[in-house]
Amino acid sequence: TVRALLKELGLLYRHHVVLVDGKRAYLDDEITEGQRVIVLPIIAGG
Repeated sequence: TVRALLKELGLLYRHHVVLVDGKRAYLDDEITEGQRVIVLPIIAGG
């Protein structure tokens, strides 16, 4: 799951956006072999 991946990487979901095959993914979404996963930090600015 996205949750398990972020835990393994030591990242907090609230600080990142996760894309799986180009679509937004949420904590309980499954990730299967061969899928492309991108983890991006949330950037705030002003």
